[in-house]
Amino acid sequence: MGEFWALTPRETLVAMEAAVWRANQAQVRDASLAWHIAALTRCKKLPGLRKLLAPLLPSTAKKQPIEKRRDEFNELKSRMTWAKRN
Repeated sequence: MGEFWALTPRETLVAMEAAVWRANQAQVRDASLAWHIAALTRCKKLPGLRKLLAPLLPSTAKKQPIEKRRDEFNELKSRMTWAKRN
C-alpha cells in the first residue's frame, strides 16, 4: 500500500483490518508458544522434533497426483478467461 494520505477510505479500512488480523495472529502464536514451552518443561522425556512437527508436515494421504491438480488448474484458468471475455 502507498502512503497513508494517498489511500482511499476503502484502502485504509483494508489496511486497518489487515493490521488487526496480524496482531491477532501474533497473539495466538505467542500464547501457543508459551503453552508449548510450559508443557515441554514438565515432560520427563522430551519428544523428538519430528513428532512435534508432525501436525505441520504435509500428509501423504492428502496429496493428489500432479496431473489431477494440473487438470483442475487448467479448467479453473479456462473458466476465468471465459468469464473475462463475457
